[in-house]
Amino acid sequence: MASPCPSSDESCSNQELQGLFAGMPVQIRRSETKGRYLVAARDVEEGELLLVDQVYACAVLPSHKKRVCNGCFEVGKKRLEISCRECGQVFYCSDTCRNQHWDGNGDSAKWCVPHSRLCKTLKHFASSKCDNEMENVLRMMLEVIARREKEEEEHAVKVTGPSGATPWAGADLVKKFQGCRLKTPEESALTEMMDGLDSESNGRESSDTPSTSAVPSDEFTPEVYEFVNALPVLKYGEFCSLQSHAKGFSKVDMQDWNKPLKFLLRSMRLSEWSSDCLPNVSIALELGSRIDSNCFGMYSNRGKREDCFGREVYLRISYVNHSCDPNARVTGGKGTAGVVAERLIRKGEEINISYFDSNVPVSTRQKYLRKHYHFSCACSRCAAEMTARKPARLSYSKSARNSAPVRPAPVPSPQERIDSRLQARIAAARARIVEE
Repeated sequence: MASPCPSSDESCSNQELQGLFAGMPVQIRRSETKGRYLVAARDVEEGELLLVDQVYACAVLPSHKKRVCNGCFEVGKKRLEISCRECGQVFYCSDTCRNQHWDGNGDSAKWCVPHSRLCKTLKHFASSKCDNEMENVLRMMLEVIARREKEEEEHAVKVTGPSGATPWAGADLVKKFQGCRLKTPEESALTEMMDGLDSESNGRESSDTPSTSAVPSDEFTPEVYEFVNALPVLKYGEFCSLQSHAKGFSKVDMQDWNKPLKFLLRSMRLSEWSSDCLPNVSIALELGSRIDSNCFGMYSNRGKREDCFGREVYLRISYVNHSCDPNARVTGGKGTAGVVAERLIRKGEEINISYFDSNVPVSTRQKYLRKHYHFSCACSRCAAEMTARKPARLSYSKSARNSAPVRPAPVPSPQERIDSRLQARIAAARARIVEE
């Protein structure tokens, strides 16, 4: 960690990176303008899974830490009563989740960083003056650094070359991925019903029963989780292959990062981290930028809107580029996520997702992308709307950084407005007749 983090061009070769997608119908490509991106390795039908991935780093937003279990990421109806006895910065729905998270055991043992590695440092976060999003990034940075430390200690997987990239996973994953798919609506409804019965049979009190789940609901079949568990655990070298925008930061950007990074490094020194694991400010900035530019929101349903309660980083999915007219979408979350085709994608066609709800004017989209992702979108939709004489009128509301803008209500046509007024008059006339 003391040595500089490798650049995105030096950390892993294309051949090594292609091994990350073994068994999946995607290929990695590279161009001067797009950098690294993914294309379909064959024709992919609408609704078909393109790739799946395990989370590399995740953290609950500080604003939601007392309502979201850090062990299973379920969102409770009320404030959670069980917390870490040492730091008091993470909360749980049960003692089982707390104990498993401390030791790094349970279903998430393969990718989870044991809380015991982070606890002493997180204790200092009680005095943090960072805003909600920045503290969330700092928590994920701490997790990435802890993963690197754990990786060096265990040497569980042999690495290839100085990059620390994971070797090719093998052709056997091709067969495993062929059985991976999304659940049908009937299967999803059956799963939801069985979960409800399990909760009742276990005698859970209403206050302990999670009120919401990740959005969308669990869409994956058991074969998806079997495939994900067969994937090799990604290494720090793959993380350093992600895009960083730190070198292009403005003075204002640097000022925004300066105090939070110093707070994190000071907290690590006070909690007696090894000097070999402590990054300097420059390397920490690279780490923070990679996380900030490649994270996905974790959402729950709250009434009629989606509520972002945390963020997570998926290394494989981060290689999918943005488009305001995407041909795929991200689904799942809370440890396992996938990319699903929204329409037929031909062999060799680039795979795109939208990094946010793009149902807003092109000027708003471009401003958002430049501010948060440091690029301008040049997709066919943006090009058409920027050259249009009369751009489509859209109604939208401002939203938080990782919360999707509100979708605009459809604008009724003149004939629809006339019909609605006529129907209102007829209903009023009928009401008067009934009263008489």
